[in-house]
Amino acid sequence: MLTSDIWHIPRTSLSPHVSYLLTRSVPQSAPPYLPNIFTDDCTLEWSVIPLTTILTKKDEFVDGVMKLGVIAKSVSAELSSHNVEAQLLKVLPSAFDWTPSPELFVRCVHLLLIGDPCANLLSCLLCCAGLERALGDVFLSASKANQCPSLLRDLLATKELENVFGAKIMCLLRCLLGHPLGLNVRNVLWHGFMAPQELPKEYAYLLPVVVGSLGKRLNQYSAESNKATKSSCPFKPSHRPYLSLDDDSMTLFPVVADLELDTVKHLFCHSTFILPSMLPIWLAAVKAVQEKRSGEALALLLPCMEHSLRRVFACVNGCPERAITAEATVLYTTFDEILSPYLPDGSPNRLEEEIGASKLEMLLDLLVHPEGPKLRAKISHGEVDFSCVPQAFANHVLCMAITFCAQYTRQPELNKSPIVSRCLDVEKQYVSLFHPISLLRKELLQLVNNLEQWKQIPDNPDKFSITDQSESSGDAISHVLQSVSSLQNTEDAGLPSQLKACLVKGTALNPLQDLITHLWQRPFGTLYVPRADLELVGLLRSIVSNASLSICQVTTTAAERSEQLKRMELRARQRSNYDRLLSSVVVYHQAMVAVVLLVCDSVSQLPLDSGSGQGHIKFLKKVLQFSENFNSLTSPDKNRWAEAGVLCHTLDTRHMTRPECHMFRMKIT
Repeated sequence: MLTSDIWHIPRTSLSPHVSYLLTRSVPQSAPPYLPNIFTDDCTLEWSVIPLTTILTKKDEFVDGVMKLGVIAKSVSAELSSHNVEAQLLKVLPSAFDWTPSPELFVRCVHLLLIGDPCANLLSCLLCCAGLERALGDVFLSASKANQCPSLLRDLLATKELENVFGAKIMCLLRCLLGHPLGLNVRNVLWHGFMAPQELPKEYAYLLPVVVGSLGKRLNQYSAESNKATKSSCPFKPSHRPYLSLDDDSMTLFPVVADLELDTVKHLFCHSTFILPSMLPIWLAAVKAVQEKRSGEALALLLPCMEHSLRRVFACVNGCPERAITAEATVLYTTFDEILSPYLPDGSPNRLEEEIGASKLEMLLDLLVHPEGPKLRAKISHGEVDFSCVPQAFANHVLCMAITFCAQYTRQPELNKSPIVSRCLDVEKQYVSLFHPISLLRKELLQLVNNLEQWKQIPDNPDKFSITDQSESSGDAISHVLQSVSSLQNTEDAGLPSQLKACLVKGTALNPLQDLITHLWQRPFGTLYVPRADLELVGLLRSIVSNASLSICQVTTTAAERSEQLKRMELRARQRSNYDRLLSSVVVYHQAMVAVVLLVCDSVSQLPLDSGSGQGHIKFLKKVLQFSENFNSLTSPDKNRWAEAGVLCHTLDTRHMTRPECHMFRMKIT
């Protein structure tokens, strides 16, 4: 495990070029600055802005950044010559109305008034995220496109935004925020490359002024377009709804009590996981957690986590250059690269060896898995409302940070404190929540729970029996009924006796739940699963999804028809249709149990052998086709119950009784 070696990484994470742009672009000498840079309403007077409208080459961007520094210094000097609070808070808030969250930018201004480097950095983080979201809304409204560019760099290069705001304004934004040849403030901040003292306060002041100035320019564009088109309807961007964060899965770690935060701060102060230059941000994040400012806490914690993990990644893989900001020709080392199984040269990433599988699982769950929260992406791109982030997420990330800091603590006795030891216990036992294999287990259990509801559906024995249905179906007799019969009447079929009862409708399905639980007690190795295994799991999830939906459709329709029958509201044809449903439920039940067993059998084969994988996937695609067709036939707009019953006969379950099926040799207790 790394100890003092982690300190061999450079103390700054800014490359010489980026550091040069930041430190040299803002003039340190006295005026002259740009005169009359502000209008009366505290927005930029664009006519005096000296930026070019063409930026393509590195030299052009460097020249643009130098001019941008003069603009930032002029704005800061102008504000300093007045009552800053009166200037910004009296005029700017109304200019933020074009954004989806004006109060976010007002908060950014309040943070600037604190005068603390960490507060300035937090203001920039929030401002970048909010501005990206607002510009995306303008783009979508102006272009009528269905999707916004996912990268800020691409968004700022769109013709639609240039048509709305003008070429000079877009060049300023590209120099400041979203181009690797410029300052690239958004990426440098949100990927954790910049310490608080490395951020010139002038750029922190410039950002909210730019946002307000964009609002004024948007109003001018609206008036100009109305005049040109002779329209009375002003251009106003439509705002996309914010994404919600589901905190149901964020309950594994203990809730850090206020009285325990001193211990957390002490741990942070004595861990080599955190550079001294970044420590103020970590402590500011703890304060935000204490004050229940969850969104702001995450805005501070997530870049800090990425910064520290990048240093560990660079150390264990022998590439210290990856710990600093890249030049324009090289990609930044972000979470995507840090958590990848391989380095760009194809060699294995040694991060897992260093931090352990459980920590890596936590990070993948939180940041990478498609059906996980993907928290950093949503927060940094402004997709969530910072004021509505559940406290559970801030607590979860704080506890994750505790486990990392504990691994690299210089005072091991801190790990025995109650809050640290509880977090370490959770980490040691952590199992992925959002890996496809974990989600399959959850969805399979939900299917069985849905199937339990069929106990409430009345039987119709006078209309139906398995034998009668088999005889009347002729060639449509399915292997499902043959397999059911053989499994019910032979003791050597390999299926535990408890599972046989599950084939009878109305019988408790606890053995199925026990089987699922038992299967998932074995280690599946959810880290970096082979593509073939993921393809199989994806097929199984599609099968389960269709089957579960079908079960719910049958349950809902049966309940509705039962109530209508009691109220004598069913016409003759509807009663006949309801009879066909009741007559088929037994076969449906057997088919759904067979599907559960087929899925469990497939899970028991993971990881797949290279020779048998494709044949098994081909078989599962047939099962998927069955589940999709069954879902279609039982849908409310079809209600083709007899055809669905015949379809169940086509489900081939000979696969379940093969000798090598080790799932059925498992003992269920």
